[in-house]
Amino acid sequence: MTLDDIRHTLLEAVKTGKVGTPVALRLHLQLTNADASLLSTAATLIGLCEPLFKVEPSQLFARSNAGGRQLSLLCETESGRTCSITIGSGSAKAASLNLLLVGNHGVIRLEGSELFDESSLNTSDANIDRWGLAIEQSLVSNALATV
Repeated sequence: MTLDDIRHTLLEAVKTGKVGTPVALRLHLQLTNADASLLSTAATLIGLCEPLFKVEPSQLFARSNAGGRQLSLLCETESGRTCSITIGSGSAKAASLNLLLVGNHGVIRLEGSELFDESSLNTSDANIDRWGLAIEQSLVSNALATV
């Protein structure tokens, strides 16, 4: 399962009204590569939030562990919708992506998270330029960044 497959499935579920209006997205990604760029991966995953919420996040809070092998983000839109992303690297034997989309009429949970294709993360994505700086600023200040 690729990131594009997941994006398509989520957008189709929203389009058909299966979950109603999305209000929260939770993503937990474990990567096998200890040298993976968590910053670019996080920026790519933020790209999943925007089309679902039909608006970009207006605030972002990022934290990283001391070793730099785990990154957690909380993004919030002006209307209070949230996207929570946690990425870990180098501690898993196989990549996995756990996903939960909460809408006002239902929930979508990703099944088969261990089938996620880590190589499908397009880290040359335009979202990296757009969100990378905001993530870095939040990490430096350890404070909520207005985007």
